[in-house]
Amino acid sequence: MKKIKYVGITMAGILLLFLSFKLDSYAYLLFRDARVLPLSIILGLLSNFGIVIIVLYLLPLFIFYKGNKKKSKQGIIKPLLASLALSIIISLLLKSMLLRERPFDVFRDFGIINNSFPSMHALVAFASLPILARNLRNARYFTIYALLVAFSRVYFGYHYMSDVVFGIFAGYFTGMFSARFSKK
Repeated sequence: MKKIKYVGITMAGILLLFLSFKLDSYAYLLFRDARVLPLSIILGLLSNFGIVIIVLYLLPLFIFYKGNKKKSKQGIIKPLLASLALSIIISLLLKSMLLRERPFDVFRDFGIINNSFPSMHALVAFASLPILARNLRNARYFTIYALLVAFSRVYFGYHYMSDVVFGIFAGYFTGMFSARFSKK
């Protein structure tokens, strides 16, 4: 049954990725012309990369460690840190190989980070979710936060929709791999 679920998620991801490539320009233009200051301020704060790491990695580690010290190393610490490291490595490798330009020139002189595909924010955010879902009761709040982070990347025009969609699925699978690998 799990294999069917993974195949379904993979097929949905591929379909969404192809669809998002078709909608890249439209989504960029839509959000470029529809930004509002209050939402921009909120999303700007929520999607700061340091805040993403604190909310999706450090806060869950603290919550889990405080409540369950015996299982904390196997349950969440190893897989969560592995997913963080692996998601950053995957993102940087793909950015350096694919060299896709951003919708507009946001960053100058930042090397690999200047490339758009995939969204590192989305990849890192969604890499934490499979692990959090297995270990924390209220993981849905982290999922909502990760979705806001991913949305902010397109909203601000830092990424095309396809960068974010790929980052979401690649991040989620990275988290599943980290969780499974850390069990062994």
